[in-house]
Amino acid sequence: MERERARELLVEWDNVTPSLGSREQRTTIGLILEQQIPEPNHAAAFVDQEDTPLIGVVSEQTLYLVRAIDGTETLHPGAECLTIPLTRDRSGVTLAQHWAADAAPSVIHRRWHFDLGGFVLKLATVELHGEAAPVAQAFAAGLAAATR
Repeated sequence: MERERARELLVEWDNVTPSLGSREQRTTIGLILEQQIPEPNHAAAFVDQEDTPLIGVVSEQTLYLVRAIDGTETLHPGAECLTIPLTRDRSGVTLAQHWAADAAPSVIHRRWHFDLGGFVLKLATVELHGEAAPVAQAFAAGLAAATR
């Protein structure tokens, strides 16, 4: 992936990460994005339903999920990348759409549930007055399209 796109994703990751990761984690995430992941068709930083900040990249028929990992007594904090082949015969997508009971009818919540050959990824997007969170919505839609 090009360095500039990797930097943009790190900024997105900073925006969704409740407590910013350590310098080592940010550096490692940047290196993984630049050196191990091809140019994305779709990419976004988001928090999954387990409150784990992730950077997701869809490139061709592969999903890359990058996340920060804590250090140990002998290792500095860093990052890891999970690579998941997207195959139509082993992937399923469920999209639930609803309106929040305490919100205006123009607030639409979408819950995306991806079953990717035994790995499950869940994420949520919110659309306000017809305007979705553009990056997260595009990523989820792109991932759904890659599994069809």
